[in-house]
Amino acid sequence: MATNTKVQTLARYLQEDFVRRMAGLSTAVVVGDVTFDTDANPMIRVGTGVIGAIGALIKILPFEWPLALNIIGQSAPNYGSQSVIQVIREAGLATNTFEFTGHLLATVALRGARVEFYESANGTAPAAAEIVTANLKGTWLPDLQNGLLLSQ
Repeated sequence: MATNTKVQTLARYLQEDFVRRMAGLSTAVVVGDVTFDTDANPMIRVGTGVIGAIGALIKILPFEWPLALNIIGQSAPNYGSQSVIQVIREAGLATNTFEFTGHLLATVALRGARVEFYESANGTAPAAAEIVTANLKGTWLPDLQNGLLLSQ
């Protein structure tokens, strides 16, 4: 699905939040600028992206609802502002401390979006290509009763 303005704005806000949050960690963490994947959805690299180093990759995309149809049976436009935030980090690293992971997940969870957490294999740097079902470790919504209501 193509990106939209809401997703791009959310990416900019997240990047600014990461810069503020990661500055207070006991280990310095570099936060990259917002870049775009081949599907035009924004991504943010937190950390250097080198194998074995502290860091993660965050990808933000619009929420897809393939069953939504308009009155004449065509795909309905998404009027809501729902988003999905995908977080991937390298598994099994001592450098990905609880302090880092806690700040990382708290930052994305506060944005009212569906969050998907992935871990690439140890020895594989976090990359968009590693965001596959086999690497999915957890998914959560901002509100269990109202689903994506908070992101509107």
